[in-house]
Amino acid sequence: MDNNVIPQRGVHFDDFIGTMYLKDQKGLENVQLTPVFCGANDKHDDDFVGIRYSGYDTVKTGKLQEGIMYPAKNFTAKDLDRLFTKVEAEDGTIQYRPKASLSLDEVYIRVCYKTPGKSDPDKDNLKWVAAIDGGEVFALSGEKRTYVPKDAEL
Repeated sequence: MDNNVIPQRGVHFDDFIGTMYLKDQKGLENVQLTPVFCGANDKHDDDFVGIRYSGYDTVKTGKLQEGIMYPAKNFTAKDLDRLFTKVEAEDGTIQYRPKASLSLDEVYIRVCYKTPGKSDPDKDNLKWVAAIDGGEVFALSGEKRTYVPKDAEL
């Protein structure tokens, strides 16, 4: 029997319910979802708001597994205010910490297959489209995001 995940009606028809995808395709249980502010670095030119997922792999290793879901849209200052508390460190750098009142219950994701038409959960990129916080669905307010890694072949 084929264990393909069937897309569920989310924000768009192609969206998957994140925790179901992570359970069915990656074998992750007790998944925790946390927003993270990712500053530009040697792998990507611009800042983005990702969602870190972590859960216990009950199928292969039995160990904690984690990863980052990239956003489908760019963020705005309004989005940062909703998701993060701005903290200034002693050295003067600014850090964004998830708000204590924030509780991501679910996330809708879009799977970007590295091999068109074939899913490989260990290699596919996950983009988050929308999240649910306290029963309210929200998405980032900016324009559609095009992610181009620095090491990509053109």
